[in-house]
Amino acid sequence: MAAWSRIRDMPWWWVPLVAGLLGGGFALGGVALGQHLTRQQKREERLEERRLEQRDVLVDLIDAIEHWAPQAEMASLFFGKATANDVVEYVDTDSGKALRESVRKLERILVRCRLVVTDDELRPLVLQVVGAIRRLPDDINGPILDAAERGHDPMDLILASIRYFSEVKKLAVTIQETALHRLTTP
Repeated sequence: MAAWSRIRDMPWWWVPLVAGLLGGGFALGGVALGQHLTRQQKREERLEERRLEQRDVLVDLIDAIEHWAPQAEMASLFFGKATANDVVEYVDTDSGKALRESVRKLERILVRCRLVVTDDELRPLVLQVVGAIRRLPDDINGPILDAAERGHDPMDLILASIRYFSEVKKLAVTIQETALHRLTTP
């Protein structure tokens, strides 16, 4: 009762002032809350866009590996039995041109992956693929070509090549499975 009598005894101009201050405070609080919720929604939308971008580039990577690997594997097998002239002629064949195009596409996608994929589990796998692809000329095809040129039996090297391509394909499957887990669940 005492509080009511104090309010009743206040000058008339206090009531609109207090009501205005309270109403303004609630309005500002509502605006701040609305802005916070909008920022949070935009942040969630950016994260979802980022996930979609990563998924898209990883789909391209897996597709490029699945297209490139059999072609490159066949070339490695061919190099094991080819002469130097055969290798030079291979470059101008339809198979050689298709392999060059597959390599070009794969390298472009690997660059995109390195720029786009930021997921903590997927990025190391992508970098592992990059390292494996870079190994191919020096560690796989180079020794096969050297053995064939010297007239040595390259069968062990060819088997190593087959294991290499199998590992790259398994790595692509691992990337796919990890991406399904990491980039499809919110």
